[in-house]
Amino acid sequence: MDGVSSVNGSYSAGNQTNATNRTPKNELGKDEFLQLLVTQLRYQDPMSPMENEDFIAQMAQFSALEQSQNMSGNLAQVQALGMLGKWVSATTNEGEPVEGVVTGVKMEKEGPKVTIGDILVNASDVTEVRGGAENG
Repeated sequence: MDGVSSVNGSYSAGNQTNATNRTPKNELGKDEFLQLLVTQLRYQDPMSPMENEDFIAQMAQFSALEQSQNMSGNLAQVQALGMLGKWVSATTNEGEPVEGVVTGVKMEKEGPKVTIGDILVNASDVTEVRGGAENG
Protein backbone atom coordinates (compact mmCIF):
# COMPACT_ATOMS: atom_id res chain seq x y z
CA MET A 1 0.00 0.00 0.00
CA ASP A 2 2.72 2.39 -1.01
CA GLY A 3 1.59 6.04 -1.04
CA VAL A 4 -1.41 5.57 1.25
CA SER A 5 -1.31 6.99 4.76
CA SER A 6 -3.83 7.11 7.56
CA VAL A 7 -4.58 10.44 9.24
CA ASN A 8 -7.41 10.49 11.79
CA GLY A 9 -9.16 7.60 10.05
CA SER A 10 -8.98 9.23 6.61
CA TYR A 11 -6.81 8.22 3.70
CA SER A 12 -4.80 10.03 1.10
CA ALA A 13 -3.49 8.45 -2.06
CA GLY A 14 -0.15 10.21 -2.49
CA ASN A 15 -1.15 13.69 -1.27
CA GLN A 16 -0.64 13.66 2.48
CA THR A 17 -1.11 17.42 2.94
CA ASN A 18 -4.67 17.05 1.63
CA ALA A 19 -5.47 14.52 4.37
CA THR A 20 -4.06 16.66 7.18
CA ASN A 21 -6.12 19.69 6.11
CA ARG A 22 -9.32 17.69 5.65
CA THR A 23 -12.24 18.58 7.91
CA PRO A 24 -13.93 15.38 9.12
CA LYS A 25 -17.64 15.00 8.38
CA ASN A 26 -20.20 12.97 10.27
CA GLU A 27 -21.79 11.79 7.02
CA LEU A 28 -20.55 9.70 4.13
CA GLY A 29 -21.85 11.37 1.00
CA LYS A 30 -22.05 9.84 -2.44
CA ASP A 31 -18.79 11.49 -3.58
CA GLU A 32 -16.88 10.14 -0.57
CA PHE A 33 -18.46 6.71 -0.99
CA LEU A 34 -17.46 6.54 -4.65
CA GLN A 35 -13.93 7.78 -3.88
CA LEU A 36 -13.59 5.10 -1.19
CA LEU A 37 -14.82 2.39 -3.57
CA VAL A 38 -12.38 3.47 -6.32
CA THR A 39 -9.49 3.52 -3.83
CA GLN A 40 -10.50 0.07 -2.59
CA LEU A 41 -10.45 -1.25 -6.16
CA ARG A 42 -7.14 0.46 -6.94
CA TYR A 43 -5.32 -1.11 -3.98
CA GLN A 44 -6.93 -4.54 -3.91
CA ASP A 45 -4.74 -7.62 -3.96
CA PRO A 46 -4.56 -8.80 -7.60
CA MET A 47 -4.14 -12.40 -6.38
CA SER A 48 -7.36 -12.12 -4.37
CA PRO A 49 -9.64 -9.56 -6.09
CA MET A 50 -12.97 -8.40 -4.74
CA GLU A 51 -15.76 -10.91 -5.29
CA ASN A 52 -18.46 -9.93 -7.81
CA GLU A 53 -21.14 -10.21 -5.12
CA ASP A 54 -19.25 -7.78 -2.85
CA PHE A 55 -18.80 -5.28 -5.68
CA ILE A 56 -22.48 -5.49 -6.64
CA ALA A 57 -23.51 -5.03 -2.99
CA GLN A 58 -21.36 -1.90 -2.70
CA MET A 59 -22.77 -0.49 -5.94
CA ALA A 60 -26.30 -1.15 -4.65
CA GLN A 61 -25.43 0.72 -1.44
CA PHE A 62 -24.09 3.61 -3.52
CA SER A 63 -27.29 3.72 -5.56
CA ALA A 64 -29.45 3.62 -2.43
CA LEU A 65 -27.40 6.43 -0.85
CA GLU A 66 -27.80 8.61 -3.95
CA GLN A 67 -31.56 7.99 -4.12
CA SER A 68 -31.92 8.73 -0.41
CA GLN A 69 -30.07 12.04 -0.77
CA ASN A 70 -32.19 13.03 -3.77
CA MET A 71 -35.39 12.18 -1.91
CA SER A 72 -34.25 14.15 1.13
CA GLY A 73 -33.61 17.23 -1.03
CA ASN A 74 -37.02 16.91 -2.69
CA LEU A 75 -38.73 16.55 0.68
CA ALA A 76 -37.06 19.73 1.95
CA GLN A 77 -38.33 21.60 -1.12
CA VAL A 78 -41.89 20.33 -0.64
CA GLN A 79 -41.81 21.29 3.04
CA ALA A 80 -40.59 24.80 2.18
CA LEU A 81 -43.32 25.23 -0.43
CA GLY A 82 -45.85 24.08 2.17
CA MET A 83 -44.91 27.08 4.33
CA LEU A 84 -46.10 29.63 1.75
CA GLY A 85 -48.73 31.87 3.30
CA LYS A 86 -48.14 30.44 6.79
CA TRP A 87 -47.10 32.38 9.90
CA VAL A 88 -43.70 31.07 11.02
CA SER A 89 -40.98 31.63 13.58
CA ALA A 90 -37.36 31.21 12.50
CA THR A 91 -33.79 32.16 13.30
CA THR A 92 -31.54 34.07 10.90
CA ASN A 93 -27.94 33.08 10.17
CA GLU A 94 -26.91 35.72 12.69
CA GLY A 95 -29.05 34.04 15.37
CA GLU A 96 -31.76 36.71 15.41
CA PRO A 97 -35.37 35.56 15.80
CA VAL A 98 -37.78 36.50 13.04
CA GLU A 99 -41.54 35.95 12.73
CA GLY A 100 -44.00 36.59 9.96
CA VAL A 101 -45.76 35.22 6.93
CA VAL A 102 -43.76 33.27 4.36
CA THR A 103 -44.22 35.21 1.13
CA GLY A 104 -41.73 33.38 -1.06
CA VAL A 105 -39.55 30.30 -1.45
CA LYS A 106 -36.17 30.28 -3.18
CA MET A 107 -34.49 27.02 -4.16
CA GLU A 108 -30.72 27.23 -3.75
CA LYS A 109 -27.92 24.67 -3.96
CA GLU A 110 -27.53 24.60 -0.16
CA GLY A 111 -31.25 24.01 0.27
CA PRO A 112 -34.52 25.92 0.12
CA LYS A 113 -34.86 29.37 1.68
CA VAL A 114 -38.06 31.13 2.68
CA THR A 115 -38.83 34.85 2.58
CA ILE A 116 -40.31 36.27 5.78
CA GLY A 117 -41.05 39.94 5.23
CA ASP A 118 -37.86 41.12 3.52
CA ILE A 119 -35.59 38.55 5.20
CA LEU A 120 -34.40 35.36 3.47
CA VAL A 121 -34.01 32.46 5.95
CA ASN A 122 -32.96 28.83 5.51
CA ALA A 123 -36.11 26.72 5.54
CA SER A 124 -34.33 24.36 7.94
CA ASP A 125 -34.04 27.27 10.43
CA VAL A 126 -37.84 27.59 10.74
CA THR A 127 -38.69 26.54 14.30
CA GLU A 128 -42.48 26.84 14.24
CA VAL A 129 -45.30 26.96 11.69
CA ARG A 130 -48.57 28.30 13.07
CA GLY A 131 -50.97 28.10 10.18
CA GLY A 132 -52.42 30.84 8.02
CA ALA A 133 -51.49 34.52 8.06
CA GLU A 134 -54.43 35.27 10.34
CA ASN A 135 -52.72 33.33 13.16
CA GLY A 136 -50.02 35.96 13.56
